[in-house]
Amino acid sequence: MNFEKISPLNDHDEIKKARKEKKLAEKKSTEDKVKKDDETNKLTRRKLIKIGLGAFVGSLIPEGIERLKNNEKNLPTIEDDKNQKSEEELEPTSEQIKIENENLKALVEALHREARENFEEKQSLPQRDPADNKMAREDEKQDEIQPTIADVFSFEAETDIDWDAEKLVENLDQIWLEKYSKGGKKWQELVEGYLKMQQKIYELKNPFVKKGLSGNLAYVAIPESGGFNEKSVSPANARGAYQFIESTARLYGLVYEKNGKTIDNRFDPIKSAEACAKFFEELSGKINDRELMACGYNGGFIYEYIRKTPNKDERTRVSFIDYMINKTNKIRKELREEPYYTYTVGNNEILSKISSKFYIKNYLKLAEYNNISDPDNIQPGEEIKIPLENFEHRKKIFERIARTKGLTENFNYASKIKAVLDIIESGELDGIQLAEVSTIKLRKKKKV
Repeated sequence: MNFEKISPLNDHDEIKKARKEKKLAEKKSTEDKVKKDDETNKLTRRKLIKIGLGAFVGSLIPEGIERLKNNEKNLPTIEDDKNQKSEEELEPTSEQIKIENENLKALVEALHREARENFEEKQSLPQRDPADNKMAREDEKQDEIQPTIADVFSFEAETDIDWDAEKLVENLDQIWLEKYSKGGKKWQELVEGYLKMQQKIYELKNPFVKKGLSGNLAYVAIPESGGFNEKSVSPANARGAYQFIESTARLYGLVYEKNGKTIDNRFDPIKSAEACAKFFEELSGKINDRELMACGYNGGFIYEYIRKTPNKDERTRVSFIDYMINKTNKIRKELREEPYYTYTVGNNEILSKISSKFYIKNYLKLAEYNNISDPDNIQPGEEIKIPLENFEHRKKIFERIARTKGLTENFNYASKIKAVLDIIESGELDGIQLAEVSTIKLRKKKKV
């Protein structure tokens, strides 16, 4: 039998030939696919022109989407076009493209206009609450205002709104009750402070009881110092469990001079409780409302209100907040609408300090604005016109005059006290043991 000998070179040529044929077949297949896709693109070009940009704009409003869907249903399908038109007829003429572009432009403008109207309508609806970033609560009456602290003290707020002080108090009380209740952010602080105080509860309550007050007022130390922290020091240098600043501590005998030395007993919880009881005793002579007394303990905002409200029985927390809201509205209205703010000079005030207080760099310009010939000689009770510049200048003056930061804390403080006392007086903490509250760890003294 004869065998033909095949050389390696001939074998290699055959392999190259096979590979070339395979590449040609793949290329032809790709070209056919591209040709088919190109045909599809041509057939659907006008459809995409009509609904492409329109769908983007139309998605801004539900009506636009529905309208585009209806338009899409009326467009010819690829199969219909195949049966009715040849490949040459599928390409739109320049005139058709121009008409379609004009139609598309008109549609876009209409949708933009409709979207803008819808946006403006939404702006008039209840927005997210800036205090807690949740949707504002819906009320039975649609026109009833749901005020928040951020609303009341915002310089951008409406100047003619009649804020509902009672509703504001209800909202604040609910917020702080939830925080101090079991599972809330302040629950651990409350139980920790409560258990600490039980070790000397008689000595802490007794000063209040002896003055005819509720012994439970001793528990104001819990929100004051963050869980009855006897060594607490605030940024304002208020000290101890009951957080007395030095000037107030001197009035109530906590800080005094002896033998040339300053004695400071603010870190003594029993003596601080005695001073706190004296403070509340004085407030009880002016106020019957316990929450309003708490506002008084937190700051001096209530004293102007007390002077303006002669009847003791009418002095309530809701009435106080309503008074402060109206005062804030008046200040905001003047600062937003007038070219200047009228300031009454106080005792021992000089023009340079007044100028600095209202963010005016050159006090001589303030003197010139008010036709004051002798800037170093102004009298208490004299009215000074403070020129108001841009929006930011007006806003800074508003926040300083209205004391928005301090009032925000003051309004919240009474709700804190109420929440703590309500939970304690409900008996919820009676018999509670440290072991029962697994999340609580009593603060340990730092090693020196």
